[in-house]
Parts: sequence; structure tokens; C-alpha cells
Amino acid sequence: MEPKFNHKIAQLLDKEQSENTRKAYRSDFEHFQHFCEGQQESSLPASVKTVMAYLSHCAEQFKPSVIKRRMAAIKNYHQAHTQTSPTDDLRVKRLFYAIKRDKGTAQASVKPILKKDIWEAIDTLDENTLKGLRDKCLLLIGFIGAFRRSELVDLDYEDLYFDEKGLTIHLHKSQPDALQEGDFKAIPFNKEQEKYCPVKAMQTWLAASGIRQGALFRGVNKGGHLNTKRISDKAVYLVVKQLLGKKFSAHSLRAGFIVQAKINGAEAHEIQRQTRHRSLFMIEQYTKVQSAWEDNAALKI
Repeated sequence: MEPKFNHKIAQLLDKEQSENTRKAYRSDFEHFQHFCEGQQESSLPASVKTVMAYLSHCAEQFKPSVIKRRMAAIKNYHQAHTQTSPTDDLRVKRLFYAIKRDKGTAQASVKPILKKDIWEAIDTLDENTLKGLRDKCLLLIGFIGAFRRSELVDLDYEDLYFDEKGLTIHLHKSQPDALQEGDFKAIPFNKEQEKYCPVKAMQTWLAASGIRQGALFRGVNKGGHLNTKRISDKAVYLVVKQLLGKKFSAHSLRAGFIVQAKINGAEAHEIQRQTRHRSLFMIEQYTKVQSAWEDNAALKI
């Protein structure tokens, strides 16, 4: 019999995680529950045997990254109910390791959008329209700021600080900032190529839209008029797809910043300062292709 959930505890635990994380855990645990119902087994608490059967079932259909995420959801729900998680059992860990060995763990890489791609896309925009100005600002700020799209759409006018160096943007919260302490991103002027300057693009967007408070990036209707509604994550995705092609995604802006910075000689810790990754490991994952050319003996043959 499933134990009853203490809703007061649930509300407190919810504040520990972002909304997107909670949704992902809920979806993944529901998948596990559905499997357990079919096997007539308990999902909470779940036995080691049940979880191992579930991993074997998932191995036939899903990548190791998906299975790992679902294991995290199972562990999260057990901890929330003060139950020992079967995912911590050595037998479960060894089975997951075997699945990784069998299926491989290479991640499908995100195709990065580089500076030349951004500039070429901007050249196609009609800067006499609000949508054209908004999309130009969205691409340049998203790229130079190495923003996650959730961070980008959450920006408000009040988060902007202009000075002689450029633009400083205040992030109130984001994925690596679980305590919501906030942080800042620096967006410098591009004085050599003003057409592609992210700071100028932002100033132009603000002047044309008349935005002086609230949501920074808003919808523009078919008549070319601005509305008050903040754009969604999906809207950023669609802008990137429309202007740069189906091979790119919204995350390609962030990936592109990392790769372009590496090509231009930036150190990993400098890139990390802008991307706000918790460790240098992910920076290295994005720049594997560029790193293959560094200090390579093949260049000396």
C-alpha cells in the first residue's frame, strides 16, 4: 500500500527545486508507477528487485541519460517520503553501469550557433518592424549572455543596468542558483561592428517597443503590435528554428557561445563565469571538437 504523502512537507520540498525539475521528476516517477502497476508491485516504497526489472525494461527503449534521470526521480520521491531509495543499492548501480557499457553513453551533441551564423541571420531581419528588432535583440543577447532560454524569457526591464562598459543583466534565479541569491551577466559593446552589437540592439528594442517596466521580451502580433504577454520558452525555440534552420535549437545559442569563446582563445574558467556552469566538466564537453586540435602531434607531421 502506498504511504500517504505529508502535504506540508511536500510544499517545503517543492521550494528546494525549480518548477521544471519538479515537473520532470513527476513525469518520470509516473512512468515508473505505470510500470509497477503492470507488474502489481509497489512503487513507493519500491524494492530493489522491482527497480532492477524497471531498468531492464527501460534499457530496451531509452538512452542511459533518460534512465539515469528516472532513477533520480525514484530516489527523489523515496527521500521525500523518508524511505530508503532502492537506487542506492549496489546491485542497482551495477546494473545501470552494465546498461551504460552496453548502450554507450555518448550524448547527441547540440549543434552550436557561431558568431557568423548569428550575423547572417540578423542580415535577413527587417529592422523596420518590432518583431525584427525583438528577434535581433533576442539572438544577440541570448548568444553573448550564454543564456538558458528559461533565463532569457524571465528577464524584466528592471534587470538591466547600462553604463560605459555596456550592459549588466541581473539574474534573479536560474538553474544553478537553487537558493535564488541572484547573479549578473556582463554584455559588452561591440564597437567595431555596431550592427551586431548586443547592447545597441537592446537599446534599440527598448526605444522602439516603449518597454519601461515588466517583461522584457514580449509577443508581437500579426499586425506588428506589441502585447503585454511575456514570450514563452517555445517562442525562443521557434525564433531560432525560423531564422537559423532546423538543425539548431534554442540551446544552440548557449552552446555556440562556449564554442566561439573557445575558438577565440578564452580560458575555460572565463567561459564558466558567463555560462555559470557549476563545474568545468560541461565546458569541456561542449569544446571537445576544438580541443582535439590543441597540442596535437598530427599538426607537426
